[in-house]
Amino acid sequence: MRARAVVAICAAASYLAAQNLRPQPRNGIPLESHSHLLESCARTAAITGDKDSANALADAIIGVPHRFTIQPDIASLIKPHAVNAELSFWQGLHRGVDEADIVSLINAFADRFGLPEYVKTSASQVRILRMEGFLVNPIFLGRGMAQEKREVGQQIKSTMSPLQAIHVIQTLVDQKFLIRPIRSLLQNGTR
Repeated sequence: MRARAVVAICAAASYLAAQNLRPQPRNGIPLESHSHLLESCARTAAITGDKDSANALADAIIGVPHRFTIQPDIASLIKPHAVNAELSFWQGLHRGVDEADIVSLINAFADRFGLPEYVKTSASQVRILRMEGFLVNPIFLGRGMAQEKREVGQQIKSTMSPLQAIHVIQTLVDQKFLIRPIRSLLQNGTR
């Protein structure tokens, strides 16, 4: 339950933070370099599994530019809880965040704030986004994806770590708000 609260706060913070901003390089670092940093931190975290590596991974996630970037003061409040939830997940003390939890969160948020229907999501959209993200960040998003004794034809687990969930939610919000300009162009007959 605690990780869900952290994820919910991150989703809300991402939405409310800066509605007119576009993803920009953070601290002058191009977006591609953020991806490499995220993978490097994930690799270290997978090897050491300690609090320092979890903190570095959280910093890397927060540092990835998004349309609705989590503001530093909000991030400083969220980060310790997210790191503790992540460590609990790594130690098997927390079940993680299910893809269905993200769907419920985004859809409840859209309803609560009266957002357009296209902002809502589905389990298949979250899964597709997660798998596409896996291609870019296989170490980070791949951790915990498969069961230990996996049979041929078994599905990938629908649960992810709290930090993975935060990253997926932020990326999903980016995708949802890219739809608006495309819809506007199509409605105006411009292609």
